[in-house]
Amino acid sequence: MTKLPSVTVAQVLAWRPCPPYTRERIRELFGRKRRFTCDDFARLEIPIQDKLWCILHRELIPDKELTLLACRYAKRTLGYECKAGREPDERSWNAIRVARRFIAGEVSQAELASAWAAAWAAARGAAWAARAAKGAAAEAAAGASAYAAEIRWQFRAALKVARKTI
Repeated sequence: MTKLPSVTVAQVLAWRPCPPYTRERIRELFGRKRRFTCDDFARLEIPIQDKLWCILHRELIPDKELTLLACRYAKRTLGYECKAGREPDERSWNAIRVARRFIAGEVSQAELASAWAAAWAAARGAAWAARAAKGAAAEAAAGASAYAAEIRWQFRAALKVARKTI
């Protein structure tokens, strides 16, 4: 059986985790283990979004698969917008197409960076428009549950990809 990729405490610290995850806290989470796999991160008693952050690193999921996973996440998010009756900006759809073409070797790194920058600009504009159109409290209440469900889905998808890349 092939082993899953793994990381050390030093590698996790090099990722620059958020302040609650000090060197001491990370060592505590690792316990006696010298290396951690995606499955080890999945079993930790930490918030799901922190588990997701941990496994979305090239040491555990190769760059190509990380890019394809980002495309899946983006396409899913744009699909939510369509279901809500809002057509996402074409720049967002284009960024997904360009990223997939980049993986296939059909476009340059510069073209990929340009497409993603345009998509982020479109997303920022859409976010400001949505905030202006809705009440912040209602939006936050409705969004919290959807956010939690989406993070769980994203984590399961990333874990599946990490396990398949061995």
